[in-house]
Amino acid sequence: MSNPWLLRSNPILMIVWIIAFIATILAISQYYAKASDYKLSMIITFWLWMTIFFAKLAEVLVEIRWNKSDSVINYNKSEKIIKKIFAINDTNTDYHKKYVEVKCSSIKSGDLILLLSGEIVPFDGIVVAGTGYVNETDSTGALSPTLKSHSDYNNRLVTGSFIESSDWLIMQVTLSERKSFFAKLTKLLANIERQQGSNEIALQRIIWGLGILFISVLFSIAAIADYSGIKIPIIYLLDMVVILLPTTLSGLQHAIIMYGTGALKTKHIIIRDKVALDNAVDVNVVVLDKTGTITVGQREMVDFMAVDRELSEKFINTVLYLSSVLDDTTEGESIKHFTEHKLEEDIPNIDFSKYQYLPFAATHPISGCDYYYAPGFANDNKLYQQFDIRKGSITEICKYLELHPNALPENIRTEIINITEVCGSVLLVTLNHKIFGIIHLRDKLRKQIKKQIQKIQDDDILTIMLTGDNANIAGYIAKKLGMHAYYAEVTPEKKLEFIRNLQQQGYTVAMYGDGVGDIAALAQADIGITFDRSVESVKNASNVVLCNNNIANILDIRNVCRIMAIKLGALTVFSLGADIAKYFVIVPALFTTAFPSLSVLNLFYFNSLDSVILSSVMFNALVTLVLIPIVFSNPIYYSKHSLWRNLLLYGLGGILSPFIFIKTIDMFVHWLGLV
Repeated sequence: MSNPWLLRSNPILMIVWIIAFIATILAISQYYAKASDYKLSMIITFWLWMTIFFAKLAEVLVEIRWNKSDSVINYNKSEKIIKKIFAINDTNTDYHKKYVEVKCSSIKSGDLILLLSGEIVPFDGIVVAGTGYVNETDSTGALSPTLKSHSDYNNRLVTGSFIESSDWLIMQVTLSERKSFFAKLTKLLANIERQQGSNEIALQRIIWGLGILFISVLFSIAAIADYSGIKIPIIYLLDMVVILLPTTLSGLQHAIIMYGTGALKTKHIIIRDKVALDNAVDVNVVVLDKTGTITVGQREMVDFMAVDRELSEKFINTVLYLSSVLDDTTEGESIKHFTEHKLEEDIPNIDFSKYQYLPFAATHPISGCDYYYAPGFANDNKLYQQFDIRKGSITEICKYLELHPNALPENIRTEIINITEVCGSVLLVTLNHKIFGIIHLRDKLRKQIKKQIQKIQDDDILTIMLTGDNANIAGYIAKKLGMHAYYAEVTPEKKLEFIRNLQQQGYTVAMYGDGVGDIAALAQADIGITFDRSVESVKNASNVVLCNNNIANILDIRNVCRIMAIKLGALTVFSLGADIAKYFVIVPALFTTAFPSLSVLNLFYFNSLDSVILSSVMFNALVTLVLIPIVFSNPIYYSKHSLWRNLLLYGLGGILSPFIFIKTIDMFVHWLGLV
């Protein structure tokens, strides 16, 4: 049968396994000892094993049910490959080109790794060679890239950041450094233990309470029987332990959880641990990180203002297209896509032999191109045969033009103010050393995010936004989305403290986040929710992974968990009623032999103690099989309006079914002559 260690998450079934194993040894010993009742012992032992079998059968049927679904998502982990460098020196300038690819798990503190443009920083570390711009959005929430250099004080790299410029960096891993970002998170996580919900704690107390109660009664019965001169076989005592334990509830509990998990998986929701299901029913506050969760987390072009209003739209978009046609940064890609959409079939054919792309780099913090002799690229009034195009921040473009920012034309400064007031970012574009226009960049809201937040709020759940970004941007987005509250410039430590404060006030908190700065808060929250695109460390801190960007999935989780809670509630009252009824079935039969006067309690006239024990064991196994359809039942039937009806139905069923069916089995067993 099943390995008992695999049943460790279900202690009641583990006890049944141990008892069945002992009963098997006793039955075999009786067989070799030629005992008169060895056949009955073997039959009873068989039904003990069937009790476990039917409980596991429910789980197997659930697995088959969801494995047939085409929409189930396979959640697989893959290990990242790292470019490791063994040594650096000042005499060899090409050392950054000599590396060995190794698995992420083999990297240790002090190792040197190479990071190229577009790569994610896999560990905390210090820049020891190279210079480049690094996007630290996932750790700080800020979208603007930060310059990192081995010769500068700002040389730390944080897990989850990525290299944004065309430069390269060599980093020394500092996993063990006490003051590193990774070490701080590790210290915070060490003191976090996500608590089970009150519903799950109550259910486990009921299961163990019933178990302890009935086992105590059993020992009392054994003591009274021994005092009365009734010799109860050991195997009968073992059987009565199984009969009186809440095996039905324990046997189907895990199957119901598996069914709920499978149902959520078809909605692209991966449940990583059962605590999420336990807490979901009571969620009343949803806390959301901004960058990457509410917003895309990447600056994208949303508009352009040309300095010369007489230029044709086709010419303007042609210049912008040329500036970014080979730009593989997120901003460059967005500019290219924006202009391609505008130009449609008028996208220019570029002679790349005359096109020189200038990438964004630490030594050249603006990007663009030089394109010579471009016939056909003409404005209405002027033919341009040379395109020297640059785009960059206000500061860098002013340096390029040798111009003070305050000396910019009035209309440009006014437009810059207008863009910043709506929490946008500015890129200046020059053409042939003259300001051409202003690109309006913004971290766009995710699609449908406003409707999703409204849907959550309509279900009487508070929504709060936390972000490491500045207060202006946070306030603008929170107001636009109608959030109940927001907090800006929040560090990972403050996020953790904020979640704890909410929990201490009695709230059940679900936290959404996708960056390494959210790890501690995700681990502390009652439900930590991240996304499939997140790095592995963030997923490990969460107990729910969404394979889509729909934050309203918390309602799906809560609804499924409500159905599960009602099913478990129905099984609990059934198990309680059935265990009490089985007590009144077994006790009269047990003492009728020693005390004939107690036969008046044997209302159903059971044939013998042997028959009652065997019939009860068979009922105990078969009732689990009969109740398996509850696991797969229609969720609509289990609405909150029918809660009391279900509890009454299963409560009465639990009390009456043992008397009816144990008596029926007793008659069948007696007719077959098994006892």
